[in-house]
Amino acid sequence: IRSGENLNALLQDFGLSVDGHEKTDRCAFTDLVKCYVPDNDSLLKACGHRCWPIFERQLGSYDFKLLLLMGKATLTIFNREADARLRIGELQTVRLSNSEYTVFPIYHPSGAYPLKGRQISEWNREFFDRARGEISMLLREDS
Repeated sequence: IRSGENLNALLQDFGLSVDGHEKTDRCAFTDLVKCYVPDNDSLLKACGHRCWPIFERQLGSYDFKLLLLMGKATLTIFNREADARLRIGELQTVRLSNSEYTVFPIYHPSGAYPLKGRQISEWNREFFDRARGEISMLLREDS
């Protein structure tokens, strides 16, 4: 899938991959919204609210060092459910269920829109380049 390839390109500098080829014990993938929701914002928000407890339980199953939120819709749901004010491209700390998480919202790395996709890939790359030192330090703490 093109989204996975684009995401792996961003993660490779940190020795991470979502496809299971590199250091799989250090990288995991889950969806905040657990059900298929066609283009319907109100249904997506409702499903996000209902799925939030499942997401929090998943977070509690492992000591995650970095949460990567992909896309505006995911960020909107996360901000509402976590009572946060995160912004795309900014690395921030959030407290959820008595644990602190470093959260990094980016644009969704989908390749569905080739022209816009290139621009989004460039923006995401800039975000990662700016946060490289902080992310590297955070992931070193995990080693």
